[in-house]
Amino acid sequence: MQLAFQRTGGLLSGDEFADRLRERVLQPVSHVARWIVSNRVLSFSWRSQTLLPIFQFDPVDMTPSPSATAVVQELAGTLGDWDTALWFIEPNHLLNDAVPMDLLQAGAASVLSAARAERFFARG
Repeated sequence: MQLAFQRTGGLLSGDEFADRLRERVLQPVSHVARWIVSNRVLSFSWRSQTLLPIFQFDPVDMTPSPSATAVVQELAGTLGDWDTALWFIEPNHLLNDAVPMDLLQAGAASVLSAARAERFFARG
């Protein structure tokens, strides 16, 4: 999974991400925690660390991308964190076998539609 996310900025631990936010906001750990709990961002656990894929953040101010947030919120409660991370990096037949993460900027509406379909299929 780390290799798949590498081409879009990689993964940061929650602590590393909070360090990047430290220049911009007071209490960066609280910011990151709120984003995770409210499903504004995707995070998953690996080897006792919380990891955040960088593709979902604005590269300038490190705020959550609205298009990524919409997809994460669509999938929340349907897929677990690990499965949501996989959903973003695996080819999706509803996107003509494109990888959702790769289409997020240019085709956000299509990715969101695919996420809605995933939620519908998963919940029946």
